[in-house]
Amino acid sequence: MTPAEVVGLFPRAEVVSSPNGGGYISVRFAHDAVTVPGVVRDVVNAVVAGVPALADKVTPAGGVNRLLLREAIEPILRANGLGSGIPSGSFAEWEIDYVSLDRALAVSIQTGRAAANNSALLALLAASALPEVEWVLVVLPHRYKGANTFDAVANQFQSLTAAHGIDLSLQGAFIVGF
Repeated sequence: MTPAEVVGLFPRAEVVSSPNGGGYISVRFAHDAVTVPGVVRDVVNAVVAGVPALADKVTPAGGVNRLLLREAIEPILRANGLGSGIPSGSFAEWEIDYVSLDRALAVSIQTGRAAANNSALLALLAASALPEVEWVLVVLPHRYKGANTFDAVANQFQSLTAAHGIDLSLQGAFIVGF
């Protein structure tokens, strides 16, 4: 499934593609129509523009090293006002790599286990546990060692938005694939 095909799965979703093959899915958790703040959209667009540098970090066998991804994406995120890490002792703090409280945005860099080990869902919960954060950006490979990670995570997020009784304190999430 391509990102364009995923749009129909989400009750509150937006898909944006860019000429370099990057793009993102925006999933809204808020019950009312919410406008994405410009500063959040700027960060997402900067990450999408950096997708080729991230894709270069995937090994020929399809492996992904999280530290190499962080090295590639850190200049982009720092230039957009994000710092690394969240307060020690926070729920699943290891799943959030960068945060900007003034932008109300958390960023999680995922590898292929984002779906298989539910790491992307854990990142949503970790971001939701931070009262200052309203948006989360999950960056992950489209494929990992032959498995379609992007679509699997998109489906997990779709299930979460459709689930009754689950109400996250987030306004929404972005999934950027490389």
